[in-house]
Amino acid sequence: MVRGRILGEVEWEIEKLCILLKNLIAFYATCDDKDLVHELERLIEEYFYSVRLPSSIDVYFRNTYENPTLSKIFKNLWSSPPDNQPIPLPEEYRKVLLRGGEELLKRLRKLKELFPNYGKMVVFGHSHIDYAWLWPFEETRRKILRTFSTMVNFLERFKNFVYVQSSAQMYEDIKEMDPFLYSKIKRFVDEGRWIPIGGTWVESDCNIPSGESLVRQFLYGKRFFLKEYGKDIKIAWFPDTFGYPWTLPKIMKSADVEFFLTTKLTWNELNDFPHEQFLWIGDDGTEIKAINTLGYTNKLSVEEIVKQWEWHSKKSKKPFSVLIFGYGDGGGGPTEEMIKAYDVLKGFPKIPEIIMKDPEDDFLSMNDLPAWDDELYLELHRGTYTTLSDIKKYNRKAEFALYTLELVLTMEKVLEGLSYPRDEIERMWKMLLKNQFHDILPGSSIKEVYDVAINELKMIVEKSQRLIEKGIKVLAKAEEGSGKLVVFNPHPFPVELDLILESPVFKSLKIMGKIIPAQDIFENKVIFRDPDIILNPFSVSVFDTTESVLIPESDLKVMDNIVENEFYKIRINENGSVNIKYRDRDVFSGEGNVLVICDDVPRNWDAWDVQYDVERSCERIVFENIELMSSGPHVVIYRLTGTYNNSRIEQFMVIRSRSRRIDFITKVDWRERRKILRVLFPVNLRSRWASFDIPYGVIQRPTARNTSWEMAKFEVPAHKWMDLSNGIWGVAVLNDSKYGHSVEGSVMKLSLLRSPVYPYPEADVGKQEFIYSIYIHDGDWRGGVIEESLKLNLPLIPMEIKLAKEVRSFLKVDGAYVTTVKMAEDGDGVIVRLVDYSYNGGRVSLEPSWFFEKAEEVNSLEKHLKNLEVKGGTVMTWINPGGMKTIKVI
Repeated sequence: MVRGRILGEVEWEIEKLCILLKNLIAFYATCDDKDLVHELERLIEEYFYSVRLPSSIDVYFRNTYENPTLSKIFKNLWSSPPDNQPIPLPEEYRKVLLRGGEELLKRLRKLKELFPNYGKMVVFGHSHIDYAWLWPFEETRRKILRTFSTMVNFLERFKNFVYVQSSAQMYEDIKEMDPFLYSKIKRFVDEGRWIPIGGTWVESDCNIPSGESLVRQFLYGKRFFLKEYGKDIKIAWFPDTFGYPWTLPKIMKSADVEFFLTTKLTWNELNDFPHEQFLWIGDDGTEIKAINTLGYTNKLSVEEIVKQWEWHSKKSKKPFSVLIFGYGDGGGGPTEEMIKAYDVLKGFPKIPEIIMKDPEDDFLSMNDLPAWDDELYLELHRGTYTTLSDIKKYNRKAEFALYTLELVLTMEKVLEGLSYPRDEIERMWKMLLKNQFHDILPGSSIKEVYDVAINELKMIVEKSQRLIEKGIKVLAKAEEGSGKLVVFNPHPFPVELDLILESPVFKSLKIMGKIIPAQDIFENKVIFRDPDIILNPFSVSVFDTTESVLIPESDLKVMDNIVENEFYKIRINENGSVNIKYRDRDVFSGEGNVLVICDDVPRNWDAWDVQYDVERSCERIVFENIELMSSGPHVVIYRLTGTYNNSRIEQFMVIRSRSRRIDFITKVDWRERRKILRVLFPVNLRSRWASFDIPYGVIQRPTARNTSWEMAKFEVPAHKWMDLSNGIWGVAVLNDSKYGHSVEGSVMKLSLLRSPVYPYPEADVGKQEFIYSIYIHDGDWRGGVIEESLKLNLPLIPMEIKLAKEVRSFLKVDGAYVTTVKMAEDGDGVIVRLVDYSYNGGRVSLEPSWFFEKAEEVNSLEKHLKNLEVKGGTVMTWINPGGMKTIKVI
C-alpha cells in the first residue's frame, strides 16, 4: 500500500487508486473480449509509463516492505535489504500518481461507450453469523456485537453503503447488550440503509424442525421486526441451510413472505441445480419467487462480479442478478476496501451495472420464471439428519411438549377462565427456535454448544410437563390422592386406551363395569390396554381404580418365539431379526429388523456428510440373548441383547393385542467412532414411490436409482414415519426421534446413530434410548400411519388423583388434521391450525365445545383474511389438497 503524507495513515485518494489498479489488472487478466483486453492493456501500460516513483536507493529501500511483490522476493534472499521504517510518499510523486489515476478512471469510463454495461447487478453488504458452530453461544454474542458495531461505523462514514442482516434473535441480543448501538441501528433502518431481512427468529434448519416450529420462526421473527422497526419482512433468508422441504412455500406464504433466497443449492455434489431465479411450487400448489445465488461471503471486486454474472448467465436469461458481499460464518461483514470499491467499479465497462440497494423491490418484481415443483434437496450434508442423537431427541420432545402445553392452557383459559401465560410460552418457544439454528439442530457444532442447547431443551420439556400436569388437574377439578385415574387425550382423533404407568398403587381399572388389569412389563412399569375403550379427541377421561383382578380374553398367542394376534404372526429369529405373516402374506422378503453397523468416514465434512457407499463395509448386529420378558392379555415383550466391540445394544420388542404396530424400544451404550448404526426392513412388495412425513405434509420419493437425481437421494430427511405401499397394503416405519431415512427398491432403512469425530470428538458417546416401530396396514399411508406415529410420539397422559370430572371433547374437527390449538397472540381468540395430510382437500367442520361469537380465517401471523360461515355452533370452511389453514374462533 502506498502511504500518504502522514506516516502510517492510508490516504483515501491513494487507497482508491490502489483499489482501481487492483481491480483493473484483475479485469484485464480475466476478460474474454480481445478488443477490450487490448484497450485495457493500453490503459494500464500508459498509466505506469506516465508515473515516476522515487528511485533513489535511500528512498526506494525504505518502502520495499510496503510493496507486496518486492517484499516476497526479498524475503527469500539470503541477504535482504534492511527493513527500515517506511517514509511518506513525497508530495510531488503523490500528485503525479493521483493525476494519472484520475485520467485512468476517466478513460476507463470512456470505454463504456464502446463496451457498454449489460444487465443489472444489485449488490449489498451482509455478514453471515452462525449463532453457534465452532464457538459457544457467549462468543456468538461477542461476534454479533463486534460485527454490528463495525457496520454502524461504516454506515456513518459511507453514505452509499447498504447492509442487510437477518435473525431477530441477534437484534434482541444487541438490544440487551448495547441499547445505544441498537438505537443507532434503528436510525439506519429508518433511513433504509440497514435492511432487516429473513423474517425468522434465526436462520434455522428446515429439514428437522416440525411444521409448527417453522411457522413460529416466522411468527415470532416477523412480529419482532414489525414491533421494533415497523417492517413487514417479505424475503425469507436461508443462505446456508441444508435443504428445504416441499412444504416450505405454503408456510412462508401463510406468513406473508413472498420471496425465498438460498445459496446452498450451489453446493450440490452430483447434479447442477438448473435455476438461479425460479418459481418454487410447494406441495399444495403455493408459489413463491426464489433465487439460488452464488455464495454469501463474496468480495465486492471485479472478479466476483464477473464470476457471478457468468454463473448467472448459464442459469437465466434475465438481465438481473445479485451479489452478497462481506465476510461471514463467524461474522465480520464487508471491509472498508469492499465498500470503497463500489464507486470505482461503477466506472468499469462491459460488466453489469452495479447498484447498491435494498434488493426487495427487484426480488418481488421478478416474473416469467421457470418452475420447480419439488423439495429443494441438498445433495450434501445428509449426515446431519442423524448426527447428535440427543439434540434431535430433545428437540422432538420439546416440540410435542409445547404443543400439549398450549392445548391444555387454552382449554384451561376457555373452560375455566384462567389467565394464559403468553410471555412464558413465548420465551420457551424462542429458546426452542434458537436451538433449531442450522448448525445446532443438525449436530454440526462443538461440545460446548450442546452442553447448553440440550440442557435448554430439557428445561422446556420439564417445565412444560409440570404446567401440563397442573393444567389437567385444573380441567378435571382433581383432588390430590388416589382412587381415580385421569387420562388426557391430546390428539385431535379418538385414541384407544393404552397406558403405561410406573408402579401404580392399584391393580386394575374399572370402566363401565369392565375390569382392565395391569400387566407388568419391565423396569417397574405396567400397561393397561383395551382397544374397545375409546377416548374422545382433546378430552379428559376419569376411570375408577380397583384392587380386583380379572384376566380378560386376548388375541395374543405365544409359542416358543412365535407370537400371533388377530392381524399377524411374528417369528423372532435366534439372531434377533423377525419374520412376519400378515393375512397369510410374508411381510418381508428376507428378515426384518436387521441392525447393521457400517464404516462411516466421509470424504469431507465429518459431522455433516454420509457417503453414498456407506454400506460398502458393514457388519450385522447379532443379538446373543433373547428372552420372553412379559406375556399377558395386553402385550408380549421380548428382550434382546447384543454387543459390538465395547458397545452394548438392548431391545424390548413390544407386540400389542389387536394392534398392527410393533415397537422396538432400543437402548444403546454407544462406544464407537466413525460408525453408523442402521436398521433394515426388506419389504415384500414393489412400488415406484415411497412416502415420507415432512413438516406439515407428505412427500413421495422414487425408490429406484435410475437417474442421477434419484441416485443423489440415497439418504433423505423425514420426521415421524416413512411408508412403502402398493395401494393394497403397506408397511410404515415409525420413530420417536430419528430423521435419516432411505427406501431403495423395497428395502426400508432408518439411520439410528452416527459417531463423527469433528467438530465434536465424543458426539453421542454413552447411553442412547429411542423407539422405532413397524406398522402394517391396508391401503396406503392414509390407513392410520399418521395417527400411529402421533400416538408413538405423544402417548396418552395418565394421572392418579382422588376425585375428578370428565371433559368430553374440547373440539371436534372433520376434514383435516388439527396441528395446533393455542390462544391468539393478541386478544382472546382461540387459534386452530389445520393441515390436509390426505391431499384430497374438501370441506372442513370445526365444532368447539364452548360458546363463541364468530370465526374467521387468518394467516399464520393471525392477520384477518375473511369471516367464516357458522351453522348451529359449527364452523364451516374449505381446505385445498395439501393445504394449511389457520382459524380464529372468537
